[in-house]
Amino acid sequence: MRKPFLLSALLFLFLVPAAQAAMPQFQASCGGMIETHDEDGTVYINGKPAKLEQQGGSYTATLGHTSVTIRVLPNGTPDVTYTAKHGGGDCNLVH
Repeated sequence: MRKPFLLSALLFLFLVPAAQAAMPQFQASCGGMIETHDEDGTVYINGKPAKLEQQGGSYTATLGHTSVTIRVLPNGTPDVTYTAKHGGGDCNLVH
């Protein structure tokens, strides 16, 4: 009785992360003073590599007092926001 439940739980743990969308490539301008982009899975804030963490379906890149959050929308495009020492808001994607 426990084996089918255990097997189902293990499959769920391994398959759910695979279903999450990968971070799309992006380049964005945030608040007029912050530039951010990704290169091969590394997120850069103002030209410096940032620490990247995944939280569910979103990613947060942090460098000093600045954080950039990248959420993947259902259509696959990124939604990028930022928080800095003196405020935060939406970022404009640069194409």
